[in-house]
Amino acid sequence: MVTQEEAAKICDQVNLIVEAIKPLLAGHPAEVQSVVLADLVATFIAGWSPNLRKKMLDALIANVGDLIPVNEMILFGPEGHPDREMTRQ
Repeated sequence: MVTQEEAAKICDQVNLIVEAIKPLLAGHPAEVQSVVLADLVATFIAGWSPNLRKKMLDALIANVGDLIPVNEMILFGPEGHPDREMTRQ
């Protein structure tokens, strides 16, 4: 179990790394960004034992899903993505 203090340190590390990577992806087309991220994920998953890879990939995808609403608000504000308005009608 991770303590609150440990969780805060992890979040700080994550934020530093994310902020370091963002400029490397910025300005590249989505097709390039997606393959870069896929390659990094594949490298991460390949480091796990083959019998744990599906479990780790599922956990990673769950984390991504959890982070989408937060990142949507960061990018677009509390109302979310502009296309969201079309789904509310």
